[in-house]
Amino acid sequence: MIPTAQSGFTLVEVLIALTVFSIGLLGLAHLQTQAFRALQDSHQRTQAMVLANDMAERIRANGAAANRGEYELKLHGTNNEANTCYNTSCTTSALARFDKTGWRTLLATHLPEGEGVITFARSVYRITVYWRSRQANRATSLCRLAKQGGSSHCVTVEVAL
Repeated sequence: MIPTAQSGFTLVEVLIALTVFSIGLLGLAHLQTQAFRALQDSHQRTQAMVLANDMAERIRANGAAANRGEYELKLHGTNNEANTCYNTSCTTSALARFDKTGWRTLLATHLPEGEGVITFARSVYRITVYWRSRQANRATSLCRLAKQGGSSHCVTVEVAL
C-alpha cells in the first residue's frame, strides 16, 4: 500500500494558531483598557481646568473682594457659612464666601476627591485644583508635595488683577 499525501492541518498546527491568535486578542484587550484609562484621565483633567477657569472668572467678576484677598482658600479648609446669593443681593465679601463654598462643592462633585487651593500674593491669584488619580505612578511630585502624599493630579491657573 502506497502512503497517501496528507491533506489539511494537524492538531498541533491548529493549537499553535489558536495560541498566537489568543495572545493577539489579549494585546488588543490591554490596549483598549489603556485607551479607556487615558480617556478617563483626559476627562478629569478637562473638568479640573474648567473648574479652575470658573473660579478665575468668579474672581475677575468680583474685583472689589478680589483686591482685598478675600478669595484665598486653604486646602482642607471649611466653609460652613450658609449664605445664599441666588435670590438676595450680597455684599462683595458675602459673594466671595458664596463663590468659594459653591466652587468647593463643584470640585467634590465633579472630580474624585476633588479639592482646591487659592493663594493670593502681589495682586496674583493662584488657583490649584487637586484630584485623586487612578494612575498613582503618574502623579507629579509637585502635587504630592503640595497635598502631603497620596496620588493626585493637579492643574494650576493664575489670575493677575
